[in-house]
Amino acid sequence: MCDNKHDGKKMSDSPENLFPKISRNDAIEMINQADIAFEEKKYRKTIRLLGQALNAPLSDFDKGYILYLKGKAYHEIGNTAQACHQWSLAIELGLAHPTGVDLISEEYRKHCT
Repeated sequence: MCDNKHDGKKMSDSPENLFPKISRNDAIEMINQADIAFEEKKYRKTIRLLGQALNAPLSDFDKGYILYLKGKAYHEIGNTAQACHQWSLAIELGLAHPTGVDLISEEYRKHCT
């Protein structure tokens, strides 16, 4: 019988235990892998990699990109509600795009309003 205990401590399925904290360098590598997975139309892999990358100490700019791309991947698999949620989280970061083109807000306006 499994009692979900290890070394006297109760194990949990919380996201913190499923995706432990990782280094920024590991997260950047995951983001790069996610970019490749997205281009290869492996959207669920993209979502998984980006979810893991969010557990690293990242800049708001990096988090914004992750949330944008996660939204795109969710949209591609037909989960518009989750796509809109990711984009709204990215918008909440309040980042200004250097070129003045706000891709996140454009995606949100196109698919979520």
